Amino acid sequence: MFCLSRPSRQSIIDFISAQANQTFSYAEVGFSRQQAPHAYIIDHNRINLGHGSDIFQRAKTAIRQWKMFDMTWVSLCWPEAPIEPGATVAVLISHLGFWSLNASRIVYVIQEQGPIEKYGFAYGTLADHGEIGEERFTVEFHQDDQTVWFDLYASVMRYKGTKKGLPEIARELNVDGIVEGSVMRSGQRVRITAQLLDAPTDQHLWAETYERDLGDVLGLQSEVAEAIAQQVRAQLTPRQQTQLRSARPVNAEAYDAYLRGRFYFTTGFTKPDSLKKAQRLFEQSIQKDPDFALAYAGLADTYVYLAFSGGLSQDRAYRSAKQALGKALELDSTIGEAHDTLGVLNWRFDWDWDAAEREFSRAIALAPSYSCAHEAAPSISVLLAGAPRLWPRSPRSTNWTLVPARLWPNQRPIMSCGITRV
Repeated sequence: MFCLSRPSRQSIIDFISAQANQTFSYAEVGFSRQQAPHAYIIDHNRINLGHGSDIFQRAKTAIRQWKMFDMTWVSLCWPEAPIEPGATVAVLISHLGFWSLNASRIVYVIQEQGPIEKYGFAYGTLADHGEIGEERFTVEFHQDDQTVWFDLYASVMRYKGTKKGLPEIARELNVDGIVEGSVMRSGQRVRITAQLLDAPTDQHLWAETYERDLGDVLGLQSEVAEAIAQQVRAQLTPRQQTQLRSARPVNAEAYDAYLRGRFYFTTGFTKPDSLKKAQRLFEQSIQKDPDFALAYAGLADTYVYLAFSGGLSQDRAYRSAKQALGKALELDSTIGEAHDTLGVLNWRFDWDWDAAEREFSRAIALAPSYSCAHEAAPSISVLLAGAPRLWPRSPRSTNWTLVPARLWPNQRPIMSCGITRV
């Protein structure tokens, strides 16, 4: 259910009550216990929460209170909902000034004893939900080494509401093959499983599992990408081949801190407190591995968005971000994330839109799967097309203040086209 304003508490209560007789929006109810059907996209992640039974009990309490949904742009209605099969809840999401209520119901509860104690549950989507699929939340207590893990398994149907098989979908997309994969981490080991499906026949053509130490995860990613490219007979350019084979080892603790920093940045980029947590984690990553270029790029992102959210002056943010980006590109000039952030500086701070367009284009060329550059590039193209009628492209005066206006569709803050003299 979509709303033009935040729904009232009574509206939410009525919405949840109306879901009582609704059925699940998919046929394979409970499939998250095993392997998902091919029609679903899987996102499977494991996070080490710490050691000891106290951490495990605290993690169980967090799941019972639905703390997974305690974010700036999403919340659960209601956190006091019991963790039991059949319990119905609504996920409230804020986006672009609009609100949506998404109905879900708990499918099953996990309570297992033994060498690995587990607690958690899975919920599935009802008809009034923006997606189709199941999401499973589990905390594990490993008795042997006292480690506590949070396991998140999310599955979303790629074709909402469809009963089409993979061959028919492949014909519509004009593709011959589908690549599926999953990533799992256990301690300091990372495992990637990839498989290639023949789309017209829905048959497996190739599957492989790769496992490395966390410190070599960048090399592992490159190895998997190159293997898939060979299987699909993709023609890689010499630059792409060099880029795939040049991944350097990274300190495991540095990479872990980097991932945690990206988490806080992604889930709280409009909130100064979350951005400062991300900043500290990126700084910690750099301390662990001073040659880890991605950590400098992440640090630059926090400076930029702290300025956007009012947590840091624009002048200081600009200088700090430029310094961090300079170091990142000095270490590795092929990092698309760094070129994307440099494009943001050119756009939002320097007002040099031509330079911004070049950086966004380079970011896309170097990191085609990095969505941020894809989001920004069309906006620059529009601005460049209309620039002669709007204002000079590159005002160099230092006394410009950008006015926060709204959120871009994929939740990247953008600034108003209006400007204020100070």
